[in-house]
Amino acid sequence: GGPIVNLDGEVIGVNIARAGRVASLALPTSIVLPVIAELKTGKLAPAVVNKARIEAIDLELADIDSKLNTLPSKKSNLETQFEIEKAKKEELERILKDVQDRLKIIELKSDNLGTELDSIKRTLKNIDKVREQLKSDREQLSTGVR
Repeated sequence: GGPIVNLDGEVIGVNIARAGRVASLALPTSIVLPVIAELKTGKLAPAVVNKARIEAIDLELADIDSKLNTLPSKKSNLETQFEIEKAKKEELERILKDVQDRLKIIELKSDNLGTELDSIKRTLKNIDKVREQLKSDREQLSTGVR
């Protein structure tokens, strides 16, 4: 990047790279000066060259900022709804457990009643047998036929 000066002290070029141990690459001032003049105009400034990309990024940032402004309230609303639904779920689970407990009690009572009913049916059957036997014995005793 250093200047190349002739014996009269005039700049005649600029070194741009090394080309080995003892050689260098250079650009003459006839090429460098017009580029410097164009750079001074500002037409090649990064903000000018990248204007379209910068505008696209600005639009995207504006969109993101708009989303960021609405998301906190949406988040808050969703958190509230989530807590409400969670409470409903817990209440329904409690009710379900209560119903299941009551169902177990009813099933137990039903089993006990079924067992008692079967016992009564057997007793009635036995009583009917004994009654029939007693009727038969009475008839035989009344008629004297055995």
